[in-house]
Amino acid sequence: MEKELVSIEEQILNSIFKCAKTATASIEAIKNETNDDQLKNILNEQFQNYKDYESQAACKLYSMGSEPKGMNSISKAMIWSNIKLKTLTDESSSNISNMLIQGTNMGILDVQKEINDVDSSVSEDTKNLAQNMINMMADNINQLKVYL
Repeated sequence: MEKELVSIEEQILNSIFKCAKTATASIEAIKNETNDDQLKNILNEQFQNYKDYESQAACKLYSMGSEPKGMNSISKAMIWSNIKLKTLTDESSSNISNMLIQGTNMGILDVQKEINDVDSSVSEDTKNLAQNMINMMADNINQLKVYL
C-alpha cells in the first residue's frame, strides 16, 4: 500500500517536472523568433519561473529516491522544429503569444488532471506545488493575451 501512495505522489511530481521541462524547451526555442524586447523579457521571466518548478519537483523526487522523468531528445527536437515551422512565415508577437498560450493551456490541463485524481494520501506540499504551478501558468497566459 505504501508503494502505491509514493507512486501517486511521484506521478504528480513527474507531471509538474515534465510540464516545466516542456515549457522551458518551448521558450528557449521561441524567444529568439521575436524582436519585441518586452515580450522577450516576459518570456525570460516565465522561463525562470518554470525552472523553479522544475527544480522543486526534481528535489522532491530525488528525496523520495526517484528520478525525474522529463522529455527525451526526440520530443525536444519536435518542439523546436514545430516552432520553427510555425514562425517561418509569421514571426509576429501575436503568433508567438498564441503558440505559447496554446502550450500553456495544455500544461494546465495535464497538471490539473493529475491533481483532480489525488486523495488525502498525497502530501499538502505536493498538492500546493501543483496548484501554485497552475496559478502561475494562468498568470502567464494573462501576460501573453495582450499580444494577441
